[in-house]
Amino acid sequence: MRAGSSGSTGFAVLRREANEGGYFRPVVKDVVERYLDCGNPKCGFVRIRCPDCVEERLVMFSCRTRGFCPSCHAKRLEEWGEWMRETLLLDVPHRQIVFTIPKRLRVFFKFNRSLLGDLCRCALRSLSRYFEIATGSALRPGVIAAIQTFGDRINLHVHLHFLVTEGGVDEAAFRLYS
Repeated sequence: MRAGSSGSTGFAVLRREANEGGYFRPVVKDVVERYLDCGNPKCGFVRIRCPDCVEERLVMFSCRTRGFCPSCHAKRLEEWGEWMRETLLLDVPHRQIVFTIPKRLRVFFKFNRSLLGDLCRCALRSLSRYFEIATGSALRPGVIAAIQTFGDRINLHVHLHFLVTEGGVDEAAFRLYS
């Protein structure tokens, strides 16, 4: 554990949860340690000085863990959203689609995370087939996919979030579908 961490009780809870679920991924300990040290001056900081008024401030280093630390995650999410709006998304309507799997199948993804890519490709094929049936042509929608393996209670809940254009590209051009 890094300097200044007080995570022994946090790890006790995580270990208890892992014992009940039967598996404790090694990356979890690192993420929790980094989160507990987020903003801790013992773990590093930078001094910033205003050249005009000579006022100084200390800015503590952050953990930069997305998905776990609320402060760092919110900042990275905002930056990522801005990047997507400016460089990636077309100026067309979009919808969010969530693909879930039955609870009984989730355990396979817990122990074999390489299956997550296959799950994402299957969902994309299903979505493309739906568009093809609904429009009567080989319409390819624009899709941004995010794989999520946990739920609101940090429980195992494998699901996919797709941001999908309300339309797509076929042989002719881009066209909207409502």
